[in-house]
Amino acid sequence: MRALVRSALPLAALLLLATPRPALAHLHLHHAEPAADATLTTVPHEIRLEFTERVQVAISAIALTGPDGASIALGPLALDPASPRTLVAPIVGTLRAGSYTVAWRAASPDGHPMRGTYAFTIAQGASGLPVTTSATAESAAVAPRGAASAAGSPAPSPAAAAARQIGGAGALDVNSPLYAAVRWLGYAALLAIIGAVALALVVVPRVATRAPDTDPAAERARLAAARLGWAAAWVLLLDVVLRLVAQSYAVSGSGGAWRPAAFAALVTGTVWGWGWMLEGVAVLLALGALGMARRHGTRGWGLATLAAAAATFSMALSGHAVATPGHPALLVVVDALHVTAAGGWLGTLLMIAAAGIPAAFAAPEGKRGRAVAEMVNAFSPVALACATLLALTGLIAAWVHLGTLDALWHSDYGHVLLIKLGVIVVLAALGAVNWRVLRPALGDEPSAHRIRRSATAELLIGAVVLAITAVLVATPPPAESSAAAQSAAMVEGIGPGR
Repeated sequence: MRALVRSALPLAALLLLATPRPALAHLHLHHAEPAADATLTTVPHEIRLEFTERVQVAISAIALTGPDGASIALGPLALDPASPRTLVAPIVGTLRAGSYTVAWRAASPDGHPMRGTYAFTIAQGASGLPVTTSATAESAAVAPRGAASAAGSPAPSPAAAAARQIGGAGALDVNSPLYAAVRWLGYAALLAIIGAVALALVVVPRVATRAPDTDPAAERARLAAARLGWAAAWVLLLDVVLRLVAQSYAVSGSGGAWRPAAFAALVTGTVWGWGWMLEGVAVLLALGALGMARRHGTRGWGLATLAAAAATFSMALSGHAVATPGHPALLVVVDALHVTAAGGWLGTLLMIAAAGIPAAFAAPEGKRGRAVAEMVNAFSPVALACATLLALTGLIAAWVHLGTLDALWHSDYGHVLLIKLGVIVVLAALGAVNWRVLRPALGDEPSAHRIRRSATAELLIGAVVLAITAVLVATPPPAESSAAAQSAAMVEGIGPGR
């Protein structure tokens, strides 16, 4: 684990130095023209949306819906030459008096898709309205309602119609169960890789030092861990592809997910994209390193350690850490250490149950129980250290994301976190039973079978914790929700009002 941390810290410094400071925040709408809830006495010729961060035109969209729910034609979306934070959409269609709804979609620098709607009104007699006869105006007002009635269903609300135009993510929204399953798969595979590294570089050497006569079992465990880690790397490679597909749909909607410009902007223009590319490189490195280790046993583990560290930081670059106001660099390191600790505990436990204990059972009869005992005893201090680090980093992250203790009870993020904490308590209790009750009784084959069954139960509960985590990372933290509310208030309070 020391080797993993030594590899991770220089990589963390490099990544944080390479990440522009202004990019480390979630994007919010800061100023709008026309302003939200404004009543205009002059017909606007464009929509201007200023955000709190730089935006990518290729993965952004603006839609305007009129009083009858019909779409108003807009010109090509562009950035204001004077500000990379301001989107400008010329109004091409004809406007008349009434209420209008603006819907927008953009992506935060961390790749998190942001959407919103607001309304403004053009007053009767406003300057710039087209000259129409009263009969024409009456026909225009009645026709949409008549068409909706003839269709046998009410016309959609202007807000719903505008939101539909900017593209919905559907089943692959960041909060969807399908995307959560993709995240869970990635977490599980990464923890397995970290566990394989920890077993090979920490547990096996401790077994060889404490009990040299069980060394063949330890070496068999190392080879088995390499094979399992290699398989996990292939799973993680699949997850890398699935995450890109899911994120493309979540950010650009079903209609624009595969436009070349949108695709390139997501991958090269967001911190999420940088993290995704880092993860891809890390996975390829892990495949090569663990492929070498599964053939030679002792070779390739240094590269595997570097690959695991890089993949760990890639996860931190696609979560809440990079969007945390104030100290994003610290939170990226905390998140990376949190994932490392989870892998050191649950990932190594997986390797003990799936590689270490079977390797010990392959020892000659009469030595199997002791071989299992030595394997578990060598793992025990690793588990304790990682569980402690996991609790400490989790506490820091929770405090920063919650902002206040009250948010634990009065926010969606807090509710999901409470569920996670409840399951972790059960997990920790089972781990304590393994440590204090089953481990001291090891020494024969029946006790080895008992602790393997208990370890399997612990892993199943750990899988539930990972599933809850996959939901938690897509749930807006209370601090972020507060910032969004402040930005919304500014949008409503600022505007030309003309």
